[in-house]
Amino acid sequence: MDALISGTTGRALLVDVGQLKSFDVDDPSKLVSRRPSDFAYLFGEMRDLRVLENTDIESVQHELKHDSDCALALDLTLISLDPELASEIRKEAIEGLDELLTGRVVESLENILYARPLTEAADLAGASKLSAHARVTRVSALFHRLERYQPVISQVSAAWDTIPTKVFGSYDHQAAFQRVAAREGLFRSLVKTRCDWSKVFVVISNVSRNGHLKHLHDHRKVLQQWAASLIAMGHQFGPGLEAEEQSYERTSRELTPNDLPQPVSQDAEDSPIALPSVHTPETMPAARYLTDLLKQLSPEDQMLFDLTFDGYDAREIAVMLGISEPAVRKRNSRLMQKLRRLVQQGERAHA
Repeated sequence: MDALISGTTGRALLVDVGQLKSFDVDDPSKLVSRRPSDFAYLFGEMRDLRVLENTDIESVQHELKHDSDCALALDLTLISLDPELASEIRKEAIEGLDELLTGRVVESLENILYARPLTEAADLAGASKLSAHARVTRVSALFHRLERYQPVISQVSAAWDTIPTKVFGSYDHQAAFQRVAAREGLFRSLVKTRCDWSKVFVVISNVSRNGHLKHLHDHRKVLQQWAASLIAMGHQFGPGLEAEEQSYERTSRELTPNDLPQPVSQDAEDSPIALPSVHTPETMPAARYLTDLLKQLSPEDQMLFDLTFDGYDAREIAVMLGISEPAVRKRNSRLMQKLRRLVQQGERAHA
């Protein structure tokens, strides 16, 4: 059985041996027979349509409930951030949001929120105050992380915007790639690296194995351009942020609203994140920067980098190169050390 689900519409369409049946998230036991001509109006604009292959009805019900909760959580978040709405409405949205913030929903929601920086109209400070008054620590923790990561979100987003449309093949392919990258958490993962170039490479190489991305037009070149742009921009991030975040995650459920950290001004001297500094010439295109960097590696290291970047794991690379898996991991470790030295040398040269 295959299925199509949409969290926005709260509906699933089952495709089983040529038969079509749908059900809604509020009444999953009620199956409605459908015809192919019904598809046009079942899922609205189909922006969040997801395909589930070789599945069963219990799994479809579970995934539809998750996607529906995520869609509702996003709507409630946007209401919470809207300064034009009455405080009581925003507070009710915050309280409803807190009930939805389980592990998977938090991750999926942050996947979307971390894909682009907040607009100037978003009232994050006001939403944080309302969540503190409502004594909902999970929402307060969500807004705290969102506020702290805004500078890094801006940098990752800016690096994405440097990728030429021609690399994607068309504007439609570019938009589709961005939707998938956001949904699959690629933006969020890169934000979590705090633009540490060595962690960026790890994220990109791991994401290269993602089946949803591998089917997109020229995905390897897009990911290379994105990583190169982040490296070329340079990085500067607060060393205390990771420890602070881990500590905050451990204790946020026990915190009272009065204990929650207050938003920090970007101009404050103790700000945990500083805006990126550029360590390479601004005139150097990102792709050329990465190409020049890789040219300094041996042919063997270049091959290892390409295979890793293409998403092959250690076992597959070992078979291709005729060596053991431990040897592949050891070579990869040495390769990362070489790249780290080359980047540091480049930073010193252009300081």
